[in-house]
Amino acid sequence: MRYKFYREHKYVSFMLTELERLIAKTDFRDNTQLTRVKEQLQQVTFLHQGHIRYEEDRLHTLLTNQGSTMHLVIEEDHRQQENDLAQLQVQLLEIEKHPKQERVALSDSWYLAYRKFVCDVLIHLHVEETVILPELHRLYSDEQLRAVEFNTYAYSSPEQMIHMIEILFPHMNTSDHDAFLLDMKEADPEKFALVLSKLNGI
Repeated sequence: MRYKFYREHKYVSFMLTELERLIAKTDFRDNTQLTRVKEQLQQVTFLHQGHIRYEEDRLHTLLTNQGSTMHLVIEEDHRQQENDLAQLQVQLLEIEKHPKQERVALSDSWYLAYRKFVCDVLIHLHVEETVILPELHRLYSDEQLRAVEFNTYAYSSPEQMIHMIEILFPHMNTSDHDAFLLDMKEADPEKFALVLSKLNGI
């Protein structure tokens, strides 16, 4: 099996769909429930921004260096997604300004807009895994691709690595766990030993 990026998509998908479920059952007339949606949307926005930066800085740079342009349409999608999230945030703040009884119809439309955003992102993730990843495989060896993640762990503290494990692993299978742990171990055995000593059975 070739070296695999995008395993963290499982977590991204979880966060997006968990917020969709929360929105679906939220009573927007209740300010406490509306605030929770605002907070969760902000978390999703931060996650999405960080995920985009990683892909463009680390993975798309590899494609650019080999003269490939397959990632350009992906980056166009990224800009659209950023705009969509910004609009969703603005619209949510506008809903909050309306009288409570008017929020019901407005929130229904907003929910549909967010659900459409999730659908678009899930298709986008599929394209990255089925089009961009094979292009990386075509252009680079597994050793060259693995070096990208090794560089990440070289600049990560044991605490940051543990935090990543705690967040990602509940949404991944054993094969994914093994791949992450093997990269950490090979990138920095001494740091990995410290990580293992603090994991407490994760």
